[in-house]
Amino acid sequence: MHPAAIELLQYYQKELRESEEGQAALTMLGITSPSVIQHYQLGYASGKAKGICARATLKALREIGLVDRKELFSKHIVLPVLGQDGTLVDFWGIRPKPKAGTCRVIYWHTPPLGLFGRGCLRTSSEVLLCESPIHALQLAQQGRQNVVAFGDVRALEREREALTHVERVYLYSRGLEGAVKECFASAEVVKMKLKLRSNDPVTPPAEEDRPARDPGSAPVELLGQGGGTISFKVGEFQYELDSQSTHINLRVQIRAKHVGRLYLDRCDLGSATSRRTFARGCASRLQASAHEIEEHLCGMVEALEKLDEEKRRAAEEKPRELSAVERSEAMGILQSRDLLDRQAKALQTCFGYVAEPENKRLALLVAASRLLDKPVAGIVRGPAASGKSALILAVSKIICPWHVLYFSRMTAQSLYFLPREQLAHKLLVCDEYEGLEDSEYALRTMMSNQSLSLAITVREGGRVPVTRTVEIPATVAVLVSTTQQVNIENLSRFIELRLDTSGEQTQRVLGALATGNHCRDTAEVERLRRASQLLEPCSVEIPYANKLVYQSSIVLARRQFAQVVGLISAHAALYQYQRKIQEDGGKRVVFATEEDYEAVYPLLGHVVDHVEEHLSPAAMELLQVLDRMGQSVVTIRSVQYELGWSYSKTYRTMGELVEVELVRADRHSAGTAKQFERAPYQVTGHGIRKILPPKGLV
Repeated sequence: MHPAAIELLQYYQKELRESEEGQAALTMLGITSPSVIQHYQLGYASGKAKGICARATLKALREIGLVDRKELFSKHIVLPVLGQDGTLVDFWGIRPKPKAGTCRVIYWHTPPLGLFGRGCLRTSSEVLLCESPIHALQLAQQGRQNVVAFGDVRALEREREALTHVERVYLYSRGLEGAVKECFASAEVVKMKLKLRSNDPVTPPAEEDRPARDPGSAPVELLGQGGGTISFKVGEFQYELDSQSTHINLRVQIRAKHVGRLYLDRCDLGSATSRRTFARGCASRLQASAHEIEEHLCGMVEALEKLDEEKRRAAEEKPRELSAVERSEAMGILQSRDLLDRQAKALQTCFGYVAEPENKRLALLVAASRLLDKPVAGIVRGPAASGKSALILAVSKIICPWHVLYFSRMTAQSLYFLPREQLAHKLLVCDEYEGLEDSEYALRTMMSNQSLSLAITVREGGRVPVTRTVEIPATVAVLVSTTQQVNIENLSRFIELRLDTSGEQTQRVLGALATGNHCRDTAEVERLRRASQLLEPCSVEIPYANKLVYQSSIVLARRQFAQVVGLISAHAALYQYQRKIQEDGGKRVVFATEEDYEAVYPLLGHVVDHVEEHLSPAAMELLQVLDRMGQSVVTIRSVQYELGWSYSKTYRTMGELVEVELVRADRHSAGTAKQFERAPYQVTGHGIRKILPPKGLV
């Protein structure tokens, strides 16, 4: 195709987008769908192109017959027609005549070349064929797919090789059925009833006109779900959706099977364009109809929405009331002195999580803190295959399911739009910290303030925009796992559970796997779940809290001490039926005892013992050098001389100490730190002063 013709088409397409005259012409034709206009790349010839074209372009357009005294397609809707190789081969034009109630159709070439809408022939085994381009546009306007128009039957004969894989043809034509059958030698041709006056509306095929076999009308049956897959059956077709998160989005990998053929591709079921693209590729591979495949996909979307609705209703339903026998048994568990030990033992006997006694108890106390006004958060860190996910999932399974929120991924706004009851005294479990990265800010705010606030703009009465603030109370304990380094700003909000990666622990895990004696005592799991169902939200008073205050100049100690108080409170809340309880304005207040501190004290090393473990090895080395230098104020150059490092490494590592306020930067020249003042810290021993032992409470 001549470059001048392509340039003219681009101008026509621009004219259609910007010209009211072109939009009015489309409206008279009954074509209003933006997707139809975009798909067929329609344009409008206003007659102005001749006056603005360059002299060389205008000369070329005259030579190829698109311009003479005026433009050939002036005042016409222009339809570009493509050839077998996808290049432009012809223009067709449609001009409505409102007074006569008809349309005028003209062609650039005589006879017209190519097939209008021929792109579907590469992917579809079923086409709707019509002789008039206006009928093709009206069929597409009604949502029909795989529409092809031919201006001359000889164009079909020239395209015969591209038509061999078509199995069914719906023909809208007056008397060309015989010629069409010759072109589609191996296809079934179904003659459709349609008046051929150009302005007549196009009606969809009646049921009696369709062939007997119509797999698209078969119901969508759910075959099963599990292991991250959901299987459907539609007539002779089977679909397997491989996705872990269909409740979050509809972007899935689909494995389609039909009569021994297989097609595999990804598809966004929530996008009509993506469904159409998948249907075309699948139909070509499975020798089926793209229209039928797309109907199947729409049916699967409805089925997935029903599944999600059932899950949502199940999550909102409160657990059933316990019988008298079950309640008595649950109260016996809650009143036993070894309640925490029994839960920790269940993690091994019921789920095979061996050893790690401190980590088990810490994770269980983090889960119990959901009952508090200010819950705590825990993060399990360790290399791959060290048991991070196994620990947090086991803890979540011995708790009443009503109290647990499990997400594999959270988007930035997800917490703001959860139902309020789902953010009240719940345990949020996320298998990998990476799944929380999009919602880190909201998560930090929730853990610090126990609430979320969102400013949104609404229109009152559809007129004046007004900003409204939504306040959402959020008392949620958090338990996540990760293998990656976590920013100190985020890590300081978590109690860190450091897993045992020694060879001895590996042998214990292998022994448990070999015996396979776990996951059998499901009755114990149910008993513990029923017991957790009876635990009620409460506030905790710690009479001896002032005695636990320790000396430290490190800002992180403020959050660490809050975590100490949180663990003691969580233990008291777990043992609330064995503690003194008062009602204060309808709120349950539990008084902690020395037993709570005695049980928590062996676990506090994960919170307050080693501040240095949050630092990199380079920062630890720098701390030791600062201690050896014995100067209250140092410069980068003096420290660089002692360490033998580059200036950039020294400055970067000093910044890590500034971040946790182990040193203070003096910025007095253009915002650049020149001097650094040491904080009164201890490098050796326990990092900060040890917290009071239990015997000190007496």
